[in-house]
Amino acid sequence: MRCRRFEPLQPYNREINRNQFMNLGRYILKYLVKKSLKKLNYIHVYQWVTFSVLFFLSLIFYHERLLADSGYYLMRMINYQMPWIEHGRYILLFSQLLPWLGVSLHLHLKVVLILFSINHVLFHFLIFYLSVYRFKNLMAGVFIILLQVAGLVTGFMVPMFELYYAASMLVLFAVILFSKKINTVYLWILMFLAFFIMSSHPMGIFMLIVVVGFYGLDFGMKGIRIHLYLGVLLAGLLLFKFFTASEYESGKTSAILQNLNNGKYNEAYFSGLGHFLFKNYISIAILAVIVSLLITYQKAYRKLLLYLSAILLVIALSILNTGTFDFSRYNEQVWFPLVFVVCFPLMTISGKIAGRKLSAFLYVLLVLFTVYRLWMIAGNGLLYTQRTNTMRQVVEHAQQYESRKFIVNDSLLTKGGVPGPNWSYPIETMFISAEKGKEYCISICTTEDYYFNDVYKQLDTTNYLFRRFEVEPLTNLNSFYFRLDSGNYQPIHLPNKDN
Repeated sequence: MRCRRFEPLQPYNREINRNQFMNLGRYILKYLVKKSLKKLNYIHVYQWVTFSVLFFLSLIFYHERLLADSGYYLMRMINYQMPWIEHGRYILLFSQLLPWLGVSLHLHLKVVLILFSINHVLFHFLIFYLSVYRFKNLMAGVFIILLQVAGLVTGFMVPMFELYYAASMLVLFAVILFSKKINTVYLWILMFLAFFIMSSHPMGIFMLIVVVGFYGLDFGMKGIRIHLYLGVLLAGLLLFKFFTASEYESGKTSAILQNLNNGKYNEAYFSGLGHFLFKNYISIAILAVIVSLLITYQKAYRKLLLYLSAILLVIALSILNTGTFDFSRYNEQVWFPLVFVVCFPLMTISGKIAGRKLSAFLYVLLVLFTVYRLWMIAGNGLLYTQRTNTMRQVVEHAQQYESRKFIVNDSLLTKGGVPGPNWSYPIETMFISAEKGKEYCISICTTEDYYFNDVYKQLDTTNYLFRRFEVEPLTNLNSFYFRLDSGNYQPIHLPNKDN
């Protein structure tokens, strides 16, 4: 047997070894990219890029997204160290999960504020991912993105709104419902989702009924069991709500009935309504026409009747919920269900279109529309950044004084074209000031806050003005993040450069 000649080991060449690994890395990366691109069509690219932009916007506008109800619920959650639920709207839990985790881990306040802002985008991204990649419903991903951009501009600054979460949950509900794979596990998941959707807001119930209506037209009596389960769940929730309705909900119902009786809905009202809808929702109207044509093309006339009826009903219900036609985050929230109803049939009628990856024309329109709406959201965010900068200047000026509680004149905070202070101003100033540390925490309210309904008469050295409508004891503050002294509120006079 011949022996192989022994060859001495070559000296270890670090440079050659590193180059080999780099070449191997390039090969693996090139292979993965090539394989990924085969599976990644242009709609996937559109979806991922859009969510990336939304995530980026949520990061840079995390201060601005503390507006109104957002700041209110976040402050409540931090102080009580538990998700804050009101009016039996349990879906609010999902808007507070990440910041709640941050508070539980005693993370820095800035991190908690950022977690609150990105929580909104990540929740919808999770629903998107499950719908598109788990249940293979490509159009559900497009629908979820339209819900984020089609009807929201200022509403982006209030990410905790219940119906934003309910709408995305309802997309996942519809994806499972129409998947024809409803076993016992999926049935329980549907009931779980339906509970949060129904309890989120009265309009959540209406939106769910619309989805179930489309399902009934497609599957007929095959879905009778699901209809029965949903009916029992709805009856139980309505009965529970009847006995536990909050003062806010009772007052809202009374206001609607009063408006119906006092002749508010006259010719002048509907003229203003038409101008408001044409100015702010013309793109939604065009989308409704496109969807109607697609339904007509498929000769699904019963579905078309349901679709048009649902649009008229959601308009009527939205009219009952608002009495103004100004462009505001509140009105965007009121009219948000219209966006859902208009866009929803895309999930049920466009299976063939999704199979052909949409026509190039519709895809270009979709991309251009999304870019335009994202541009509007970013532009509006920059306006609110100016508001935040003014607020930060006031905070920095006030921190020079020994007192920790201040009153500032509203007129000094208002600039042309820039959103002014609202009822959450005391909450927002506490967040901004306490970011540097609880020893820098101050509370600033406006003169309107201070004198609103004589709330100042309730103030003493043991409490502070939580928001325009409420006084809270100092002991309610989470001492890890906030600290206010026991002094009284002092007026603050801003220098000319801050005006």
